[in-house]
Amino acid sequence: MAPASGDGQSKPKFPSKAASASKTAGKPSSRTAHPKTAQEHMSSQLRAGKGGILTPPDLTALQVANVAGQIGAIQLALDDQGAIVPGSAIPGGSVTGTWDISQQLLTMSRDYDSESRDEYKASILYDPVDGSTILAGTVTSYSRASFMEINGWYAVIDPDHLWLYPPPSRKIIPGDPPTGVFQIAIGGALSLLDLHFDSDGQIEPPSAIDGTPIAGSWDPIFGLTMVLERGSRHEITGCVLRTPAEDRVALAGFVTSYDGPRRIGMNGWFGVYRRPNLKEAILETFRHNPLALLSGEVPFDTSNPMWPSILVGGKRFLINDEPKYEWQTILAENWEHEILDEQLVGLSGTAVHAHLSGSDIPFTHPFADDPGGPAKHSYGHFGDDFGFFVAPDPPYYQLLAATDLAISQMAPWFKVDAEVFTALEIANDQTPPDVLTYGGLDLGVPGVLGVEIDQGLIPKEYRPIDGDRVAVFGRWIVDAGHDTFETEIHPPLIVARAYQPILRNGPRVRPQRDPDSTNSSMIGRAYLVSQIFSTSDSGPRGLRAHLLAALSDAVRRRILGPTAPNYIRADARLVYGIGCIGELIASYIVRPPSPRRSPDDQLLASYHYIVHSGVTVSVTRSSPVADEVEVRVTLTGDGHEVKLKGNEAIVSRDELLDQLDPGDRQSVMDYLQGQVDSVRRDHGDTAGDYLQHLMDAGVHMKYYDQPVAASLYDEVKVVAGVPVGELPLSGAPPSAGDDRLRGTVTFDGQPFPIYGWLYLQWKRA
Repeated sequence: MAPASGDGQSKPKFPSKAASASKTAGKPSSRTAHPKTAQEHMSSQLRAGKGGILTPPDLTALQVANVAGQIGAIQLALDDQGAIVPGSAIPGGSVTGTWDISQQLLTMSRDYDSESRDEYKASILYDPVDGSTILAGTVTSYSRASFMEINGWYAVIDPDHLWLYPPPSRKIIPGDPPTGVFQIAIGGALSLLDLHFDSDGQIEPPSAIDGTPIAGSWDPIFGLTMVLERGSRHEITGCVLRTPAEDRVALAGFVTSYDGPRRIGMNGWFGVYRRPNLKEAILETFRHNPLALLSGEVPFDTSNPMWPSILVGGKRFLINDEPKYEWQTILAENWEHEILDEQLVGLSGTAVHAHLSGSDIPFTHPFADDPGGPAKHSYGHFGDDFGFFVAPDPPYYQLLAATDLAISQMAPWFKVDAEVFTALEIANDQTPPDVLTYGGLDLGVPGVLGVEIDQGLIPKEYRPIDGDRVAVFGRWIVDAGHDTFETEIHPPLIVARAYQPILRNGPRVRPQRDPDSTNSSMIGRAYLVSQIFSTSDSGPRGLRAHLLAALSDAVRRRILGPTAPNYIRADARLVYGIGCIGELIASYIVRPPSPRRSPDDQLLASYHYIVHSGVTVSVTRSSPVADEVEVRVTLTGDGHEVKLKGNEAIVSRDELLDQLDPGDRQSVMDYLQGQVDSVRRDHGDTAGDYLQHLMDAGVHMKYYDQPVAASLYDEVKVVAGVPVGELPLSGAPPSAGDDRLRGTVTFDGQPFPIYGWLYLQWKRA
């Protein structure tokens, strides 16, 4: 795979003043008309209830913004007939009104006194960027029998997310003009709006709506004014409002249409585009994590900032009898892996501080390290992790524990792992960006979440590097191998990465990231290394309990008879990476790094995946109009396990103790010597000498070569350069003609449940 990308986007020129909307009226556009199929499909989707809602919408968790730039919470409840019930309120007062199912229209009235009131009208629109359901409409203010038209309003229905952007009552100042190509919804019908401005804030060619030229202007205080002559005259006004997603901006306003001198209608409109001065999220997931996590119904008290430490009893693995395991699962206490969708956690963000570890416990890391590297251990070239941190997107801050944050910068007594510090420094680095090294990410995140997996279980070409966008799904754990007790995804079930490839146009040309391409890859976990090494009548044993039990059993056999082993073993059991009850579903969105510039631009997709039985992958359009694709993975059943042949290794006592801090090392050595002295005292020198021999002989184990993500079918059924518009819609049942677009081959003869790639490329008009 090619290396990862950088960020070098420019800001549009800010207008020096507002001017007349007639300056560019009638100027021809160089663009051709945008096909109406997207609009027609959107209309049918609205009627069918996708984006639109044929039953009263859930208005219990709503944010509303009016044109004054005020954002606040709105609380509306509807009865069975669609009437707003008493007690409902919007910022500024209580409201009454109804939801008309047939017209998909919400009407509200807010009375100030007997002579003054505001009337709100809104319809359901579909946000083409992130699939949110949008309410957009108009506000008309009446006072003493006269009325004043107030600009439109919009609201985002987002009950599954627990954050607000911006905070309530924050003023929104318009700022830069919304230059670019993005989708707008006018009266419920979707159109393509292409906006360009001169230095005076005047709309200039090739600005158009669906290819029809528009005129107008942008004022940094009063917003946007446009005139569209298409059949009749349409006057469109709007202003910039920020949506709950931090990096998106909405245009909201109203449209007044005329039939000659007669005004025939006024409808709200809504447009979404990405702020040009922020990095595009070329890969993102909208994973709704387990309800137990969202509601706080977890088997521990998260109100205590030290809850991860409390979960493992405040003690480190291996040097104490408890915790039994190094990685304590948070949502599945009695299971080692994600057998239920309710136990699968996912997030997206930016990868930082990708690195190879050098001091992991070999028995729980039985896969070979990268070939060709220096041999770090005398017992063999294996036993280490590949790790990185995720600077998470805001919806996934909830996965961070206190020890994943930079709290010790303000409270030096609070211990945070040095790796967390390093990752945070990379994530929030404000130095000038560097194309090749991803410097200057300036993400502004409060913390980072660690991700670790055996080097041998994630081939090099699938490993994220600093600055890559990533989506990670897997087991959420507390790491008891460190006394800082961070939370992690360890090991991940699926890792997806995306980046912009580097363009090198000759030795004298500065390298740059391809502004029109996104490369992405995905790989699934082939094996989960079990932390259960043996069992007893009292239950499963972790590594420490197993080693002590093996020594005790060997000494007992030596005392009772002549047959006794010359060494003990600690062989990790390999669990196939899927193994689930029902379905596990992971999905993410891949986008190009730059937006559409013309209605005639084509976004092309190429992709290919190899999967095991029980695994399916679909590549679809996420919405009828968005320039992005959704990759959806569904895992069912136990899947197909590929057996591996093990290699023998011996880990000496000293090598095992070297994994510990100096103080812990001495404590364990004293404990082991105490065991030898106890056996010698109770059973004589022969038994004591035998136990000492077992300890000196080391622990035997099996380790495995790195599995390879490759097969004879890697070039079979590759989908190459298909227009994204030809892909099926997300959620649509497959048709007979879709086989050429599947891009997947089922093959159980290689160890990974899924691996593959997807590329997006703009073909500019």
